[in-house]
Amino acid sequence: MYDNGPGVAQDDAEAVKWYKLAAAQGEGAAMLSGDLSNRQVRLVQAWIEIHREELLADWDWAVNGKAPFPVAPLRSIGVTFMEAIQFVNPLQDYQLEVTFKNGERRLFDAKPFITRGIFGRLKDVSLFNQAYVAYDTVCWPGGLDIAPDTIYQRSIPV
Repeated sequence: MYDNGPGVAQDDAEAVKWYKLAAAQGEGAAMLSGDLSNRQVRLVQAWIEIHREELLADWDWAVNGKAPFPVAPLRSIGVTFMEAIQFVNPLQDYQLEVTFKNGERRLFDAKPFITRGIFGRLKDVSLFNQAYVAYDTVCWPGGLDIAPDTIYQRSIPV
């Protein structure tokens, strides 16, 4: 990869450009280095796909000198996820009342997200209020969604 290629002059700006291009094109695995089994690579690729928007938003923050938000870790296959979302109710001030499939109700503050990357579109209150549940998570028109485990970890019980 660019960051450790023999005979390649190291240029952080150039590295950022190529890493960002690889991520934007869905080539997150191209950024992996080290010895991983095929199974491990597939798991990491799945994690990258699930958290793509969060990772791209964090990348924008990091290259601009801001601390990125933590992204939910890779989980073991076969675990029952209590984070599956059943219902969402958009509230004022970019809050979401979320009911999980285990019956737990939580309040999620989306304000930190609407200042990051693609999530900036959610500043439009009429779009934010169109939140719906699909595939066990909160989604919005235009392909926006936030991973259910992220919503769970960053919310408080109601």
